[in-house]
Amino acid sequence: MAGSILILPCLHELASLGIQLALDDFGTGDSSLGNRNRFPLHTLKADKTFISGTEAEPERLFSGEDCLEALLSVAGAARVSLP
Repeated sequence: MAGSILILPCLHELASLGIQLALDDFGTGDSSLGNRNRFPLHTLKADKTFISGTEAEPERLFSGEDCLEALLSVAGAARVSLP
């Protein structure tokens, strides 16, 4: 996230005011688990490509259900919610 050093104090101030922050499209681009540790986040919004399709598809390594279960585990360990 370009410029994150500049916005980090603002994010902490917003969080201290009770404003809950979410990381959108979690798992893609700059929306990584590493950013969960850097920013005062309350919610991870998973990218739809991780959870679309609940049926097993031959070209996918994991089903949408498997990905959702893994994301719930990550969210629990990171102490954040998934909407």
